[in-house]
Amino acid sequence: MLRPIVEGAGGRVEQLVLVKPTGEPATTHTLSGALHHALERAGLPLASLHKLRHTCLSHLLAGGADLRTAQAIAGHKSITSTMRYLHAVAGMARAAVDRLATLRAEAEAEEVSAGGTDLTRAPATRRRARKLSVV
Repeated sequence: MLRPIVEGAGGRVEQLVLVKPTGEPATTHTLSGALHHALERAGLPLASLHKLRHTCLSHLLAGGADLRTAQAIAGHKSITSTMRYLHAVAGMARAAVDRLATLRAEAEAEEVSAGGTDLTRAPATRRRARKLSVV
């Protein structure tokens, strides 16, 4: 992500976002050293820039960003790279299954309160069967 910023600035230091104390463009080595120093001073476990990037993209997805947005932010040319790079956000799959179970339970409760008793078929099938039997 730093390369497009440096290239966009045409190498002019006053336009750079991340610079060394000397005013030169920051390198990944400089940034890693600064990160490790800050984490040590804060008494936090060491982490790499890669891990922070991975965490950032994972939080984007957990917050509802789609893969194309994450791809653009990461600067990946291929969506496949983004899909490999990002791990499944913990709990998202479970939440999806729980939501599906809730929808099913709501549909079944609606069916029972409407007088239907055949809970062995999917809700849409039961509704179709009820409409056909009324005709």
